[in-house]
Amino acid sequence: MWQTAYEFRRVWTSLKRRDWSEKYAYIMTLNSKIVKKLFSRSLEPEVLSDVISNIDKALSSGRYEDTKRIVEILKAFSSLKGFSMAMMMMDSSMIDSVNSIFSSLSKEENNSSSDEIKALQKTFTSGV
Repeated sequence: MWQTAYEFRRVWTSLKRRDWSEKYAYIMTLNSKIVKKLFSRSLEPEVLSDVISNIDKALSSGRYEDTKRIVEILKAFSSLKGFSMAMMMMDSSMIDSVNSIFSSLSKEENNSSSDEIKALQKTFTSGV
């Protein structure tokens, strides 16, 4: 397993031409501690955009078994220093993906509290 953001990025780049489900599986290996360790120094907008896009694709295809992990991962990204700047650089299609993710998470009954989802959505959409 990777120890640095560079190593994560190297593997992530190797998955670039692969199916979204392989990238999604790689994202699901993350947890809040790993996200904070890997991206504490910098968060590239492209990485965040790819993570958002692949989570959206998974939820849109009906993959709801990982919703608690998705919330954990999104929370971890939202707590990073460069998060606000990365979100400001998102284009409208990524904002649509963010809204789609939170719409899906809000509908999922086995997920975290709706207040938690709403607060996280506000964090993701404020300032964009």
